[in-house]
Amino acid sequence: MPLIEYETRFREILKLPPSIERDAYLLLLMQEIEESFDIPIDDNPIWESENIEVSTLYKLIRHSRIE
Repeated sequence: MPLIEYETRFREILKLPPSIERDAYLLLLMQEIEESFDIPIDDNPIWESENIEVSTLYKLIRHSRIE
Protein backbone atom coordinates (compact mmCIF):
# COMPACT_ATOMS: atom_id res chain seq x y z
CA MET A 1 0.00 0.00 0.00
CA PRO A 2 1.38 3.46 -0.83
CA LEU A 3 2.40 5.64 2.11
CA ILE A 4 -0.28 8.21 1.26
CA GLU A 5 -2.96 5.63 2.00
CA TYR A 6 -1.50 5.02 5.46
CA GLU A 7 -1.46 8.78 6.03
CA THR A 8 -5.11 9.01 5.03
CA ARG A 9 -6.06 6.17 7.39
CA PHE A 10 -4.11 7.86 10.17
CA ARG A 11 -6.02 11.12 9.69
CA GLU A 12 -9.32 9.23 9.73
CA ILE A 13 -8.41 7.40 12.95
CA LEU A 14 -7.47 10.70 14.62
CA LYS A 15 -11.05 11.89 14.12
CA LEU A 16 -12.10 9.35 16.76
CA PRO A 17 -12.07 10.53 20.38
CA PRO A 18 -9.04 9.40 22.40
CA SER A 19 -9.89 5.93 23.66
CA ILE A 20 -8.73 2.36 23.89
CA GLU A 21 -10.53 1.71 20.60
CA ARG A 22 -8.63 4.51 18.82
CA ASP A 23 -5.36 3.19 20.26
CA ALA A 24 -6.19 -0.27 18.93
CA TYR A 25 -6.72 1.16 15.43
CA LEU A 26 -3.45 3.08 15.68
CA LEU A 27 -1.59 -0.02 16.86
CA LEU A 28 -2.99 -2.03 13.95
CA LEU A 29 -1.92 0.70 11.54
CA MET A 30 1.58 0.70 13.06
CA GLN A 31 1.82 -3.06 12.63
CA GLU A 32 0.76 -2.83 8.99
CA ILE A 33 3.36 -0.13 8.32
CA GLU A 34 6.05 -2.19 10.09
CA GLU A 35 5.32 -5.13 7.81
CA SER A 36 4.97 -3.11 4.61
CA PHE A 37 8.17 -1.13 5.04
CA ASP A 38 10.27 -3.59 7.06
CA ILE A 39 10.70 -1.19 9.96
CA PRO A 40 13.51 -2.46 12.20
CA ILE A 41 12.65 -3.39 15.78
CA ASP A 42 15.50 -1.37 17.29
CA ASP A 43 16.29 2.26 16.52
CA ASN A 44 18.28 2.38 13.33
CA PRO A 45 19.44 5.87 12.30
CA ILE A 46 20.61 4.65 8.91
CA TRP A 47 17.22 3.12 8.08
CA GLU A 48 15.47 6.24 9.37
CA SER A 49 17.62 8.53 7.21
CA GLU A 50 16.89 6.40 4.15
CA ASN A 51 13.15 6.26 4.93
CA ILE A 52 12.40 9.69 6.36
CA GLU A 53 8.74 9.87 5.31
CA VAL A 54 7.91 6.40 6.64
CA SER A 55 9.83 7.02 9.85
CA THR A 56 8.12 10.37 10.42
CA LEU A 57 4.64 8.94 9.90
CA TYR A 58 5.39 5.97 12.14
CA LYS A 59 6.61 8.26 14.94
CA LEU A 60 3.54 10.49 14.58
CA ILE A 61 1.28 7.48 14.95
CA ARG A 62 3.27 6.15 17.91
CA HIS A 63 3.07 9.49 19.72
CA SER A 64 -0.67 9.79 19.02
CA ARG A 65 -1.49 6.80 21.18
CA ILE A 66 -2.71 7.34 24.72
CA GLU A 67 -1.49 3.88 25.74
